[in-house]
Amino acid sequence: MTDASTRGRSSRRKGQAGERALANELSDLLGITLKRRVRNHQNESDITGLDGFSVEVKNCATLSIGAWWVQTVAQCKDDEYPVLFYKVPRKGFRAVVSLPVLFGAFGAVADLAYTAEMSLPAFAMLYRETIAK
Repeated sequence: MTDASTRGRSSRRKGQAGERALANELSDLLGITLKRRVRNHQNESDITGLDGFSVEVKNCATLSIGAWWVQTVAQCKDDEYPVLFYKVPRKGFRAVVSLPVLFGAFGAVADLAYTAEMSLPAFAMLYRETIAK
């Protein structure tokens, strides 16, 4: 029988593994070094090195994109773009960005209806061609 602390450790390890996997995949796609943030504070980006973005990573079989997006926007600083990456089991990562990102404007709306969802390669293209220039 598993107790709550064992389930909690397992969940944290799964989350950390997802953060490392995303950092590695994005590093390869972008040609930059990204790392999982080992942190002690709430409201910090899960990944470091993706300049201009506040990154939230979720690695969970049960999707809760709306709630995750609210969390992503809440932790985002005024001079950063929020981005949520979530891993779909056996399919890889997806990215969710606020529509203002597509127009180069800061700001995010917590309403999921005003977001764009894309593949990891599409996010890398957006970052390279629009944000990183």
